[in-house]
Amino acid sequence: MVFAYATPRINDGSDWQLKLTSSPNAQGFDVIDGAKFSGYKFTKISAVHSQLSQAYNDMWTKTYPYCKFDRTVIENFYQQFPFDENCHVLRKLIWFDTTPNKSIKAVLGYLESSSAYCCYLEDCKIEKGSDEDPLESVRKKFEELGYPDVDFVTPYYCIALGKK
Repeated sequence: MVFAYATPRINDGSDWQLKLTSSPNAQGFDVIDGAKFSGYKFTKISAVHSQLSQAYNDMWTKTYPYCKFDRTVIENFYQQFPFDENCHVLRKLIWFDTTPNKSIKAVLGYLESSSAYCCYLEDCKIEKGSDEDPLESVRKKFEELGYPDVDFVTPYYCIALGKK
């Protein structure tokens, strides 16, 4: 079994999940929206959460290239691996897991623990907490918008393999 997750995103009420699953690399994957099973409904203010999502995504855009491993393998749905040449591909899934009401402390803690963020600070010689620290812009956006809780959506990818 091949199992991994992509970057969790702040749910802003947009249809980014649909865009992700309609990409050519996602062809052949079954999509499971965990929120439908749990009864989750997006009830936040879209305008506020799109601003938070933008600040969060901007940070990932800056720090992501500093990952010390190639996450594009995951983000491209393992397309470069010809699993079907050596195994029987039983099922390919994308599962969206929603974690509602994450506090700023939880969001910032997650971001601070990211190896890409830590490597970005180290490689670019940026002092943590300085104006150049991308986490500070996320923190300031939360402050500006009154520290709302956010809903995280994490895309998981799974490829179940069997003997050929």
